[in-house]
Amino acid sequence: PCPYSVSRSRLGIESHLRAYHQVSDDGRPVVCRWEGCAKRRPLKRENLARHLLTHVNVKWECPECKKLFARSDSVQRHRRRVCPSKGRDAA
Repeated sequence: PCPYSVSRSRLGIESHLRAYHQVSDDGRPVVCRWEGCAKRRPLKRENLARHLLTHVNVKWECPECKKLFARSDSVQRHRRRVCPSKGRDAA
């Protein structure tokens, strides 16, 4: 684990990666170096911060069904597909 504190947001992680882990914006693919990560294929650099959010203990909750997700975009997709109208006013 990294000894430095990092904001648990995509932008905070991107800034942390540039400052402490020499992950640049040069467009080259990068591999997740998180211990125990099963993801072996290189990631686009712009997707690394989003991927790292799956490793930290941050969860997003669907306000309708209370299911937890590792990423905010996953809960948004879930709400569109699974819980699209629950708890919303009729338009």
